[in-house]
Amino acid sequence: MMMTRLFGGVVALALTMPLVAFAGGDVDAGAATEEFSIDEYEPVAGKEYVLEWAPMSTPVADDGPIVTFLEEKFNVDFRMWDKSEGAALSVRIAAGEIPDFFADLNTVYRTYVEDGVLAAIPMEALQRFAPNMYRRYQEDRPGAIEARIIDGKLWCLPQSDAETGGTRMMIAYRGDWLDVIGFDGTPDTLEELEAVMYAFAHDDPDGNGKKDTYGTSLHGTQMVYGAFGYIPMDNRTREDLPGLWHEVDGKIVYGAVQPEMKDALAVLRKWYDDGVIDPEFVQGERKGTPFSRYAFMSGQVGMTTDWYIYLKNESMVEGDRIPRNIAEMARLNPQAVETIRYGRPPAGPTGKRGVPVNTPFHSWFLGFGKHMEQEPDKMGVILQINDYANATDDGFLTTRYGFEGEHWSWQGGVVDSLVIQRDDLLQWHQITEIGGGIAFSSIWFPSIQSRVNNNMKWAMNVHPELYEDGYLDAVYLPLPSAGKYLAELEKLRDETYFGIITGELPLEAFDDFVEEWHRIGGDVLTEEANVKL
Repeated sequence: MMMTRLFGGVVALALTMPLVAFAGGDVDAGAATEEFSIDEYEPVAGKEYVLEWAPMSTPVADDGPIVTFLEEKFNVDFRMWDKSEGAALSVRIAAGEIPDFFADLNTVYRTYVEDGVLAAIPMEALQRFAPNMYRRYQEDRPGAIEARIIDGKLWCLPQSDAETGGTRMMIAYRGDWLDVIGFDGTPDTLEELEAVMYAFAHDDPDGNGKKDTYGTSLHGTQMVYGAFGYIPMDNRTREDLPGLWHEVDGKIVYGAVQPEMKDALAVLRKWYDDGVIDPEFVQGERKGTPFSRYAFMSGQVGMTTDWYIYLKNESMVEGDRIPRNIAEMARLNPQAVETIRYGRPPAGPTGKRGVPVNTPFHSWFLGFGKHMEQEPDKMGVILQINDYANATDDGFLTTRYGFEGEHWSWQGGVVDSLVIQRDDLLQWHQITEIGGGIAFSSIWFPSIQSRVNNNMKWAMNVHPELYEDGYLDAVYLPLPSAGKYLAELEKLRDETYFGIITGELPLEAFDDFVEEWHRIGGDVLTEEANVKL
């Protein structure tokens, strides 16, 4: 499904993607519990609530200044859980220890619901005790809440990805190499891309007289697939390769088994045979960190795809973080950083183009322990805390960064920049220890983040094209049978795709792969993906 760009001070995604139901039964998006009184969720005046709180980042000091500030504001006493040094939340939950409020990965969301770990959140309680948060969900991330409903009940607060959510992967070229081969701008069609890739591989663009350069590696293959209409394997930031589901004519299909991918594989096979693709592409481009694209940084390939980390941020002021790969590339080859050009995904034979879009939601959720259904007034207090910390300007700034004038201040520049004043709080673990970071402000609405996130503000204003020409995964939470079938299906896909590209398998092996994919579980997952709320 292609992206839509919306502007209104905040860039958001128009989510028309299907919402996947995770259990049977009729679903009522407004229902959360069978019988309840909303007044039961009203915090009791004068009562101090002791809250067992397991934040995303730890450790957090119980007496940190931000923790103390919230305790006084809401008349609560936080008992902050420390999940570091092997004290994993999943281990403690398996042992029967369940906090009042906690963050965990989406991969366990359905399991936690089925195992009775999570408490249902009445929609009326969310609207009453977290009205700002409810409004921002509806305006910034429409569909987020509804997608987390199982059997008519809401079980969590979904975490938004404000900084890169809704943006496609950027496409970076070595501009100095493009100058050497005499190509102005960047490729706009698949034919132009092919010409550039061949020149990068065979025309000695680095001028060292050696045959040691290639057009692209694993990440660059995304543009070829996208030019044929689908994304069969999405390696946006990691080297694992989840496939994308696409909405086509009202139905959800898996990209890797669509017939157009056979044509894309034929192109990539030819490129590989002709020495255009890095022969080590199967191992990916990562080296050192999960986000690095070392083949591009070191000058082995002339094009890659990634997120903001390769963007040169001209709005940076003193105190801003430098994108990690830009910093590393500047160390290896300063000239290369200065010449990077950013391009558009090339159009394929039928005019289709695109690369993966980062899902509007992170892979985390925030939930209440099951016992909180018996303590509705405490749930009301926690909803109020989350509303303040995540959905109000003052609350977000305070719980994320600390106190203005003491921990941070504004500094003018291309954009108004929030800068940390104290050197002892520049590291993430340091701000976390005092209760900042994502100890409390961990939902990240775009309309909040866009005020203080320099990288995000800059990208929205300088690179709005990142909100166009992308493919969004139509299924962004695990399907019920994914644990049973997905690993084997993706293994089969990888073996087939890489085998065809490298010539170990004939192109016709794609047809056998499609048939086998459907037989060994693909049909089950496709049926589940098409269950709509």
